[in-house]
Amino acid sequence: MSTSAGVDCSSSDDPAFSYPYGVVVDAVGNVFVTDAADGSSGIDQVWVLPSTAPTIPKLVAGPTTAVAEDPWYRDGVGHQARFNYLRGVAVVATGTVVVADQDNHVVRRISAIDSAQADPADTSLVNTFAG
Repeated sequence: MSTSAGVDCSSSDDPAFSYPYGVVVDAVGNVFVTDAADGSSGIDQVWVLPSTAPTIPKLVAGPTTAVAEDPWYRDGVGHQARFNYLRGVAVVATGTVVVADQDNHVVRRISAIDSAQADPADTSLVNTFAG
């Protein structure tokens, strides 16, 4: 997964993790973190902290804000994907990020996509891998 994927955070918007659970470092030193929601917000997210400058954290997948009626399971691009209690995370040799979505009882993969989307979060695609 390219570190150009995801939403940049300014210094005032750096991620304030709820329950960071999974952490993995890829072959080039990028750090991926899964953050489970606090149980009421419904905001489970996957972040990357790039190994090269600028080292601004980027949201790779998951919503930026909670919506009460939102389902907690949705495949899709970047910020449209929804998770329910993210746990483990791994990066395979191709750069694909794999996460355990515990309460949805599935394993999901997050792949980089070439996109000319206006929203930078739309440079990743989340889909169900197993479950």
